[in-house]
Amino acid sequence: MFLEKLNISRFRVQPISVERSPGGYAVRVFSLFFATWLLLASSALATPNQATVKVVLFSAKGTPGAVILDGPFVVMGRRSFTAPSGRFRLVSEGGFVQLVALGDGGRGPVLLREQSLKIKPVAASSVKIESSGTTSVRSRTRSYKGVLSISTQSLKGIKNADLKNTPLTVINEVSRREYLASVVASEMPAAAPLEALKALAVLANTQVAKLLPHELLKDSTECEAYAGVPQSRTAAYAAVDAVGGEILRFDGKIIDAYFHSTCAGMTSRAVDIFGGSSNPDYLTNIECNHCATSPFFKVLTTTIPHARFDTIFGARLPEITSTDVAGRPTAVSYSFNGHQLRTTGYQFWLHLGQEFGWDKAPGTNFSLREENGQVVIKSRGAGHGVGLCQWGAIGLAKQGRSYRAILSAYFPGTTISK
Repeated sequence: MFLEKLNISRFRVQPISVERSPGGYAVRVFSLFFATWLLLASSALATPNQATVKVVLFSAKGTPGAVILDGPFVVMGRRSFTAPSGRFRLVSEGGFVQLVALGDGGRGPVLLREQSLKIKPVAASSVKIESSGTTSVRSRTRSYKGVLSISTQSLKGIKNADLKNTPLTVINEVSRREYLASVVASEMPAAAPLEALKALAVLANTQVAKLLPHELLKDSTECEAYAGVPQSRTAAYAAVDAVGGEILRFDGKIIDAYFHSTCAGMTSRAVDIFGGSSNPDYLTNIECNHCATSPFFKVLTTTIPHARFDTIFGARLPEITSTDVAGRPTAVSYSFNGHQLRTTGYQFWLHLGQEFGWDKAPGTNFSLREENGQVVIKSRGAGHGVGLCQWGAIGLAKQGRSYRAILSAYFPGTTISK
């Protein structure tokens, strides 16, 4: 998908007037056609970043009833206009999207009321947007290029999972280059070496290459973290430009390009973490101490009051019944409301993080015990532990390893192709 198949039927050669001469007409027409086709084909292949992707914003928890925009920006609807500098609120009311001007005294006039509309930056700038339930509650402001589509309709076809109904649906259609640079900047520390950034850029390319037609991405780490325009991160653009359209394949097929923050000693097989009946050969246990400089490499101890913990996982302490060779739980059992429940270690970890915060167990390598009315959690690493260890990639890059060598280390048997 990253390099679209060249479709000659897309190109149209306009009728031309040529001087007929014996034996030369057909040659000149063919030569002109071929030259035109070659020029267009070369352009299509040389600029893969012209393609766009669509990303659902605020996908981790769903959008609230309103988002706040900072003008100026261009509104595209039944009535198109340029909103001036100032603050504006997009709110869902009665099945419609309303664009409301905000003044010093609070809510101003309704400028537009439609079921859906689009917003784009003025010229080459970006649109600043924040998610907020009320005008008095501020959250992190992010900037986005491309086009923002806002509607009150629920969505299907989102990669990994469909979102629940939310008051507003906000989709950012942005160039692939901007998207990939944002993923690299969002997922990697600012001081990461270029070769580590390039390794992640190839994996982000690979994720996009696996998208089905019209499939949407999410902006959370469930797909790839996407925080809009990467501020002051020229290295992220340099990494994306350096790898171009490169992706990873195994036996000719595009791989599942998993990556995580810190493995803390060893990565895990995909089947042990995510389940399934088989495991790709390239997603296996890889010993790794290259991530020792990560803040998540050492054992982290946190606590949760037993009374709070009981409301989610029952009065009896959950039991880890099996682990993989890396020490990550693969099966957990617990009792809740008289029912004996069994789940995977990964699903239990997700549930734990969603209910009590991801700082309680940043990674899937964790253990549980009771002490003085507290549930004590010990964990190492960060993320699911499958595929590329990002801090390990940083460590290898600092040792002078290239991005190709880094990818080969974490995805054995894979090849890089366009």
